[in-house]
Amino acid sequence: MGIEKSDRIAPRFDTKEWEIYKTLPPGLIIIDTLRACTLLDTNADKDMALIMSRFKELWACGHTIIVLLHTTKADDRQWKGNTVIRDLSDHMIALFRVKQAGETEEDQTDDPNKPKLLFLGNILDEKSRFRKSLMYINFDPEHIVEAADDPDRPLLKDINQKFWDWVENEKKEKGRALEWREYPNRTLFEKMVAGWGYTKSKAKSLITKGKKLGYWGDNPETIKRETHHYYYPKDPRRLADVRQTSVDLTDV
Repeated sequence: MGIEKSDRIAPRFDTKEWEIYKTLPPGLIIIDTLRACTLLDTNADKDMALIMSRFKELWACGHTIIVLLHTTKADDRQWKGNTVIRDLSDHMIALFRVKQAGETEEDQTDDPNKPKLLFLGNILDEKSRFRKSLMYINFDPEHIVEAADDPDRPLLKDINQKFWDWVENEKKEKGRALEWREYPNRTLFEKMVAGWGYTKSKAKSLITKGKKLGYWGDNPETIKRETHHYYYPKDPRRLADVRQTSVDLTDV
């Protein structure tokens, strides 16, 4: 038993017929959209827990499941639906327009003759079981799509390398691994970055951005009811650059 090409409507996931998907060989299943695959309430905990559990069953059969969600009219960064969707997902990404690479604020201008710059990746604190990543995409009126460079990426890589070298030098001088309190807190880290040739305001923004993108992390520790964050660098050898791609949609 399988899904014939002549079938015009795929079985919904709130019906008994959904199990037909289990008969398919392992592959990629794209749900376009969540609202279209069920008549249940996408804002209800119980309903979405049921649908997400069925996606999980297909995942256990060897499938990769991609679910497209609608966004609110006011903000393309905000998806519609119950938080159960996020809780039971492995990875969530957003696609929306921005004014320039390096930003995550939505550009709501609508000029059909102006090239569009799109953000694709994790935003804010969205769910992810993988290393958070992003890319910026140029989309012009001639239907050409190509990856756009983030101007801050070379700066983040520079700070990451200098931070890594600083830690390695400290370990060499002490002859041992550093304890958490020997790593710089936020204030000291900002002074270190400023000392590497960046302005104070730029140092603050880069530190925040670099943490979100995984160039460094922080270890919170509460001392006398006050939380201190000690920063540590990620291994520069394990940081991968975003691959540059170019696609002409007129040929698709």
